[in-house]
Amino acid sequence: MTSNRVFLDPELANAITTALPAAQPVLSYLVNEFRVGDKATPYSIATATTAVAAPFLPANLGPRDIVLNDWLADDLAARVGDEVTLKYFQTGAGGALVEQSATFRVQSVVPLAGLAADRISAPCSANARAVVKKKVMAIMCAGL
Repeated sequence: MTSNRVFLDPELANAITTALPAAQPVLSYLVNEFRVGDKATPYSIATATTAVAAPFLPANLGPRDIVLNDWLADDLAARVGDEVTLKYFQTGAGGALVEQSATFRVQSVVPLAGLAADRISAPCSANARAVVKKKVMAIMCAGL
């Protein structure tokens, strides 16, 4: 299922998962910048999904870990153990966009192939963890 809305209403999301118990949630969001040191990759899509939907994710991925694909890792000159900062907008008071940031540790790098390169379900080139609807999810991110 796709929607032209940024977020599905919780009632609709619950109806979908009730009707289709095998369905896996996916949440995509624009990231303004990925940064490692002085290297940055602008305007990427971050996609949160479950490990069931993205079996290439490591089982031991922690809440502040990120898994980059090889394209993004090369662009940022990022290696396992490096810190990656993501900048993104959130809606603030009165609908104003407020830039926020979050920092993750590179846990591993995966090839940009297979599900990690699926531009239909998630245009992805990196993965991280996030809390979405009180469940730990994997985030996948891609340079546009």
